[in-house]
Amino acid sequence: MSLAILLLGGLWLCPQGACRVPAADLATAIAVGHGLPPGTQTFLTGITWLGSLAVLLPLALVTVLMQPQRSRPRRLFVPAALGAATLLAHLTKLAFDRPRPLLENLTALPPDASFPSAHAMQVTAFALALLWSSASRPPPLAWAFAGALIVSVGFSRVALNVHFATDVILGTAAAVCLSCALRGWLVKLESQP
Repeated sequence: MSLAILLLGGLWLCPQGACRVPAADLATAIAVGHGLPPGTQTFLTGITWLGSLAVLLPLALVTVLMQPQRSRPRRLFVPAALGAATLLAHLTKLAFDRPRPLLENLTALPPDASFPSAHAMQVTAFALALLWSSASRPPPLAWAFAGALIVSVGFSRVALNVHFATDVILGTAAAVCLSCALRGWLVKLESQP
């Protein structure tokens, strides 16, 4: 399902290799990323880093060390989900090569393509994998925190004019599906003798 979301999304955004900007993307970019006060811009730049591999990869590796009593598949679940989301995001970027927004640059633009948002995919996969690796039934507050983190990073990517809203929405949806599939694999592995 994750692949289908990215493939269909990429074909919709870049039919026959010519990427376009849907009206909703343009309207959202202008409404959200235009005229931010300087303090807000600095705050959003900090938030956006929470979806970066520079932050998430060390945290994912720490989860392996912090759970020595857990099964090997469960200990490796967070880094595996993060790695799979990162790989899928960057392969999709190479396949579609959608240009980044050409609006007011509020932060340095990464050199790679816009679709999908790797930050959105990475933080989504990381947060869901962390929830599922730490408890069989994560408490509602943990789900709320994870959701707020995912939404905040996604919003920051659009507000800083680094991504279009569709890059973030489709990337997040793909990462949710990927994480669910990996969780099914984890449950299956742990149920085997």
